[in-house]
Amino acid sequence: MFPETLYQPITIFNTERLYLRPLSEGDIQALFDLYCQPEVAEYSDAEPLNSLDEAEELLADFNDSFSRRTQIRWGIVVRATNTLIGTCAVFDFDEDNRRLEIGYELHSAYWGQGFMAEALRPVLAYGFKVLDLHRIEAVVTPENIRSTQLLMKLGFRHEGTLRERFFFRGRFWDDAFYGLLRSDFNSGIA
Repeated sequence: MFPETLYQPITIFNTERLYLRPLSEGDIQALFDLYCQPEVAEYSDAEPLNSLDEAEELLADFNDSFSRRTQIRWGIVVRATNTLIGTCAVFDFDEDNRRLEIGYELHSAYWGQGFMAEALRPVLAYGFKVLDLHRIEAVVTPENIRSTQLLMKLGFRHEGTLRERFFFRGRFWDDAFYGLLRSDFNSGIA
């Protein structure tokens, strides 16, 4: 469960090129366009979407997680065009140990342009400065080089890999764990 302050209302983040906002029914087509891409789903634990109905179900799942206070997911929108290009989320909040996990997806047409780093920086700052977190974690498949490079760029450190941790798509996958401490973030490493 997240602190109530995170939900009253959900924080909207603004950056130079982007803004992060709650997802809505008007985002169904953009969510489908994002999550139907095999290259976006390649390293996730979900199959690509096949229909707008599945995108609607996904949005309902995101909203249900928000209602249960287990996840907050933002839409990442390009300011100049008002185009939803991705999402990012915080989840697995551990109040006692002051940590949470982040996750993210970006439409492949926007890869390599610095959008996800720009989107995640205010989320990280909010976590450390407002939520008073001690650490923020991310778990990625080691083969997902773009994601591991992004995390390193943001100051995360690789803290270990659990071999063949989960079974999906007919094989076992490794999970690489990354962590960012508030002290690293405050010292400008991130």
